[in-house]
Amino acid sequence: MGDIPPNQTLYVQNLNEKLNKVSLKKLLYLAFSAYGRVIDIVACRGESLRGQAWVVFDSVGSATTALRSLQGFPFLGKAMRIQFAKGKSNAVALREGTYELGSKRRKRGEKDGKKKEESQKLSGSREEGKRGIEAEAEEHVAGMALAAGEVSSMLMAQELPTECTEEMLAVLFRRFAGFHEIRLAGQRGIAFIEFRDEVSARTAFQAYNGFKLSQTDALKLTYAKR
Repeated sequence: MGDIPPNQTLYVQNLNEKLNKVSLKKLLYLAFSAYGRVIDIVACRGESLRGQAWVVFDSVGSATTALRSLQGFPFLGKAMRIQFAKGKSNAVALREGTYELGSKRRKRGEKDGKKKEESQKLSGSREEGKRGIEAEAEEHVAGMALAAGEVSSMLMAQELPTECTEEMLAVLFRRFAGFHEIRLAGQRGIAFIEFRDEVSARTAFQAYNGFKLSQTDALKLTYAKR
């Protein structure tokens, strides 16, 4: 059997089977969107499809880079196995105008609509009512940040979306040499990412400051006092 040619869709195996579908898709988005624009993620809860997902990029180049970079990456405690998907995804077919509406697809219309809605939720938006942290907490956070030009081995992430967890951030930062741990602060929307040395922290800062967690949320990083 010949090799599958490079395409925009990656088939990912050996994923954690205990995580619910929505959380899995969010974590996959964080891991893969570092390598290009992700236009769809498909994960199923059926018995035969657990531990698998399909990640669709807007370009073959991005998919190729992600495959090479994340092959064997320890994702939620298990090494990912990644290959190019055999068939063209619905998301790609829709973009190219080659998507065919057969009878089975019409019956699945409602499910496809829900899948599209979940994909949009993947990008997400901040929950209503999030107005930032209180003035006292803001002063405390400001006191933790180093002055411009100063560097340390600890980064502080601010204005994180309410659904952001330590595991989500670990998916992003664990790939850097020298990564040590992540701690969510008592104040909502704040986290500290600790590295073993300043060089590793600087590399992570340069890679992810301003990184889009979703369509409306970007990582705001500063160096923090230890």
